Amino acid sequence: MSKRLSEFRLEIKVPSDQPLIPLEEMLDRELPGIVEKCSKIISGPYLIGVTELTSGNMGMMRKSGTILTIGAKIQEKDNYNVKLFLNREIKLLFEREGIDLL
Repeated sequence: MSKRLSEFRLEIKVPSDQPLIPLEEMLDRELPGIVEKCSKIISGPYLIGVTELTSGNMGMMRKSGTILTIGAKIQEKDNYNVKLFLNREIKLLFEREGIDLL
């Protein structure tokens, strides 16, 4: 594996009725504190932005949603560990803030 930095990306799907501006503000406020908990993150995590809008499908019980992407600079070899860490931290953050994930 390479020692160069790569950009790790994590997609988060929230219901489409979740107001976007407060969500972006919360992520901008809370994400910088996460780096202190994980030495494998070189830079970030940071909000890249809204990367997809999905529509619901009643037949499959899928809800429409907004997909936001979070990025972080990491060593390629740390990809899996950072994924596990950020998945957990984002889940806990959204639980604390009372925001549903899809």
